[in-house]
Amino acid sequence: MNITVYLDSPTESEIKEFESNSSVKISSLVLEEVLFFSIKIGEMPWMDAPYDPYHNENLAENLQALAKNEGYELTISLMDSSRGLILGSRNIALPHLFSVDLKDKISQLKASRTKSGTV
Repeated sequence: MNITVYLDSPTESEIKEFESNSSVKISSLVLEEVLFFSIKIGEMPWMDAPYDPYHNENLAENLQALAKNEGYELTISLMDSSRGLILGSRNIALPHLFSVDLKDKISQLKASRTKSGTV
């Protein structure tokens, strides 16, 4: 999975927050059939990102079953929106329970949309 953070002319301190020694906190919530991620990287403020499973039709099916203590990989990239440049990127392993819950949420969203006929 990939999340891109767009900042207009990010500062040096914002760019440094994307280095691998900065902490990453992530949560997810389904609200009115939209999955939202909340992400906090280092000392940066919390950021949110909506996700619609229909932008990636096969994601729910392609998310593999996880062995105990495994989690999905998430790539977070920092994009300077004023220049169109990627200034930083890092990969993190999502916690196992978060990953299992995420797969369930994506599958349920897809099933509810298919059932209601809203695609």
